[in-house]
Amino acid sequence: MFSGSWKESSMNVIELEIPDQNIDVEALQVAFGSLYRDDVLINPSRVVALLAAACMLQLDGLIQQCGETMKETITAQTVCGYYNSAGTYGLDSVKKKCLEWLLNNLMTHQSVGLFKELSINLMMQLISSSNLFVLQVEMDVYTALKKWMFLQLVPSWNGSFKQVLTEADAWFAERRREFGGDIAFLESAQGSAFLPVFAHLRLQYIISDLASARIVERDALLPSEWLSSVYKQQWFAMLRAEQDNDIGPQEINKEELEGNSMRCGRKLAKDGDVTPSLVRLQWEDDLQQDNGLSDPDPGEGPGADCDEFGQQTPDVPPVHLLQLPVHITREEGRQRGPAGSFGSLRPPWGLWQLLCRPGCCSKAWTGRPYPVAPPLALALVVSYAALKRSDLRTSYGNVLA
Repeated sequence: MFSGSWKESSMNVIELEIPDQNIDVEALQVAFGSLYRDDVLINPSRVVALLAAACMLQLDGLIQQCGETMKETITAQTVCGYYNSAGTYGLDSVKKKCLEWLLNNLMTHQSVGLFKELSINLMMQLISSSNLFVLQVEMDVYTALKKWMFLQLVPSWNGSFKQVLTEADAWFAERRREFGGDIAFLESAQGSAFLPVFAHLRLQYIISDLASARIVERDALLPSEWLSSVYKQQWFAMLRAEQDNDIGPQEINKEELEGNSMRCGRKLAKDGDVTPSLVRLQWEDDLQQDNGLSDPDPGEGPGADCDEFGQQTPDVPPVHLLQLPVHITREEGRQRGPAGSFGSLRPPWGLWQLLCRPGCCSKAWTGRPYPVAPPLALALVVSYAALKRSDLRTSYGNVLA
């Protein structure tokens, strides 16, 4: 270029046209400097500009170094920028790493900035994945999507993230008044672009909780046909389980399993070895008797340590998916024996009904409420009673399903 018959050989100043807006003078200086040294010190805040310059100059070594720097510095502030840049400049390994980070941290590292940066296509990819880490339940995914959609529609809002949900509810309530309750928000011109994202919600695990179902109905974001369909599906599934001896699928389809499984995670209180369990029997405090059994305290038992969305507070022991609360009434306590004795075990809705509850217990990982066989259910309760027998001074009475 600078000698021979090239045009530039006779020019004192050479002007380069840079079509990429990410490239600036500083990035070009570092890129040209890398030609004279093996390693370049890369500032993470400048890595995208340097990557753009390296790709323009086809400097493979520098491109690889930029990619490694990006992988090591992925945070909530950089992940979206890195993901988009990796797609632009062909760094598939960086793009994959960013997607993995988002799947693992989307529900736990939420911020106003992150939600504004997440595009519709990227969010749809995250919500549709069976690898999305959900803390605590599927209703939290719905809530996160509501916040994200509000920030996408009102990008000028710059308050605290703790205020987003309140602001979003007020904003969507105003839209409902404008529509007059005739259509759901996602069916409107403003919300139609977000329809494919919300379509990947696993609604069977939302409508099985009363508080969550009421919030979804109140918000009126989802088309009524979606809710009617899932209500009907879950109702017939429960009827089949209770009245038609439905034994569940005979073959497991991996794609269907991953697409309908319950996404439910818990934080461990501290580091150390843990033994995860699908079934944990939780014995309530009302097993204790005082001349019979005291009435259950409304502040105790399953749900007492949950908020209005059914999410458990941090002081609850982690890693359990199914609880079978056991109740003994005061009258049963008087009939079965003296104080401190172990009366008959009776789940509040009947053990069979609890295990068949749609979308939350039994085969919760398939999204279909196939019941656990009654002998197995009885065995679970009896086995646990045997293990806890040392804690109960006497043990007599029947286990009733």
